[in-house]
Amino acid sequence: MLGDARYHAVTSRRRSLDQLTSVEQAHWRWGVLAEKAALATTLATRINRLATDSEDIKRVDPVPLDAITVVSEQLRKPTSRPQTA
Repeated sequence: MLGDARYHAVTSRRRSLDQLTSVEQAHWRWGVLAEKAALATTLATRINRLATDSEDIKRVDPVPLDAITVVSEQLRKPTSRPQTA
């Protein structure tokens, strides 16, 4: 991972997509995505807390992660449709 960050990023994303597509039911896949997005939001919050005390750590924008969580939570229900404003 330290030697070739791009290779690690590509293989990690590929592994994650393979795991996601191995889930049989579409609404279950949305559930897995919702859980991953919620974990990512938690991690972003932790990173942002550290970033307030360090100039070396860049803040992470949690808005896209929150949006993925909301949409995937809506779509994980077999009969639901995303709500619009």
